Amino acid sequence: MEVQEDKEEKKKSNLMSPEGRSSVMRVLRLVEPEKRLLLLAMSTIVVTTPISLFFPMAVGKLLDVATTADPIITPVTVAGALLVVFGLQGLMMTTRDGMLTVAGERMAARLRRQTFEAVLRQDMSFFDETRTGELLNRLASDTSVIQKAITNNVTSALKSAGMVVGCTAMLIYTSPKLALVSVLVLPPGGIVAVYMGRFMKRKQSEVQDALAKTSQQAEEVITSMKTVRQFAREANEAARYGGMMAETRQLATSVGIANTLLGTGIHVAANISLACVLGYGGTLVVAGEMTAGVLTSFLLYSVYLGFNVGSLSGIYGDLMKAVGASLRIFSILDREPSLPAYDSRHTTELGARLDDFNGGVEFKDVVFRYPTRPQSAILQGFTLKMEPGQVIGIVGASGSGKSTIGALLTRLYDPEQGTVLLDGHNVKDLSAEWLRGVVASVPQEPVLFAVSIADNIRYGRLDATDDEVRRVAEVANAHEFISRFPDGYDTFVGERGMQLSGGQKQRLAIARALIKQPKVLLLDEATSALDSESEKLVEQAIERVSHAGMTVVKIAHRLNTIRDADVICMVVKGKVEEKGSYAELMKSNGAFKQLVKNQTSDYH
Repeated sequence: MEVQEDKEEKKKSNLMSPEGRSSVMRVLRLVEPEKRLLLLAMSTIVVTTPISLFFPMAVGKLLDVATTADPIITPVTVAGALLVVFGLQGLMMTTRDGMLTVAGERMAARLRRQTFEAVLRQDMSFFDETRTGELLNRLASDTSVIQKAITNNVTSALKSAGMVVGCTAMLIYTSPKLALVSVLVLPPGGIVAVYMGRFMKRKQSEVQDALAKTSQQAEEVITSMKTVRQFAREANEAARYGGMMAETRQLATSVGIANTLLGTGIHVAANISLACVLGYGGTLVVAGEMTAGVLTSFLLYSVYLGFNVGSLSGIYGDLMKAVGASLRIFSILDREPSLPAYDSRHTTELGARLDDFNGGVEFKDVVFRYPTRPQSAILQGFTLKMEPGQVIGIVGASGSGKSTIGALLTRLYDPEQGTVLLDGHNVKDLSAEWLRGVVASVPQEPVLFAVSIADNIRYGRLDATDDEVRRVAEVANAHEFISRFPDGYDTFVGERGMQLSGGQKQRLAIARALIKQPKVLLLDEATSALDSESEKLVEQAIERVSHAGMTVVKIAHRLNTIRDADVICMVVKGKVEEKGSYAELMKSNGAFKQLVKNQTSDYH
């Protein structure tokens, strides 16, 4: 299967294949906004190429003038003319390079933004299946490869192609006999260049994939450095990274060797051509059929021709790499998510909003499997109705499907069967943006961003005022510890909030959820990883929230945190096994009571 997929990928990456040609056309369309700037940059080739072609002729003329003592055209005259045209060429080349840099950076920024937006609108199954390092590699490396291809490489290709045509024409004009000798070695070299370019494209694609894996591993270790350090696994991680880099190095080395062989082959072919030209040309000079200056010009044109043919072969290899990179980028741009999400391409909102939403939630016969684990049904006929303003406790063993309920409620996934309803309306018919505005979630391990405390709280509602931020912090029992920091609400929390304790991060997560002014609040084991003091403070915050008129869903592992819930649901194997108040369930002598006994015995 993997072999077949690899063959298919190689076929698509072939520049001559329909997929390859389609990819090239799409890449070229990316530069449409920069078309004028690029055309202006490329137009300078019309001036710089003839100047380059003028140089060999000028050198030959200079030699002939020096040996014949021409009274009209002197060596100083020729050198002066060269200075003028080279100055003009330098000015044009500087202008061209500047315009290419501006156009390339604009295009790369636009492509990265489009790719990033395409990533943002993907459904959660995409992120379940795709490694973070791979996505980062697409944003950074692949876009750079494409940028180089459609700016520098395209312009270089036009310049080299112009030089090849011009040099060939000048060789024929200078001496048809020598021109025939010099070009005999070019066809074999061209064929080798094409095949070597394809080989390098395939290998470079493998190098990019290997680099993505190493980036993922490095990111994983660096973001988990505390765990690595606590288990003294630095040496193991270094060895694992070294092994992955060794594999990447081997792949990159094969590309480098192929590139070296290609360059060496072209260099040898060019030298053979020059040797043949020099031998036969020298014979013509001795016979008086050609001057030394003309032979020198011819040799220089031959050198120019060989150099630009070699340049074209290298450019072809880079273009093949760009085709492979563009296919990976376009696979993201073209992927349509199965669930509605952020999409900058749509000006109208998808789905309805409920102006009078009261906070009623209902699950009806829900069956769900995670896309990455289709063989395991997490929820199997899950049914539960939550009345507006109720506090619902959901308990059960690990893997029973508790957290999945929250994922379906915020529509990170859709159920395989059954429905999720808000005030009787199917969530599939509602605006996803509106839904996630009225339902707030506090996860077990909240993620904070590397900005200030105020900005992390305001992430829940970007237009919140400073007073609103402070008020929700007070409700979440966070204002006191925030005030103890020298910078207060402007305190930088560090990457993923690493400068804060677990309890502090949890209380900020509660404040961030509350500032949305939600109708439904989902607390997913919000205190399970905290010490007793932090748990007490977070519980006090939750207690305040629970009497604020919103529907509160407490997914809990520690049963004491849901003792005062209006309704407690015992989830077993993806179904509601028991439902009732704490007192009612303790009288039933069922699974919930057994769970309470087990936890009580564990604590003692």
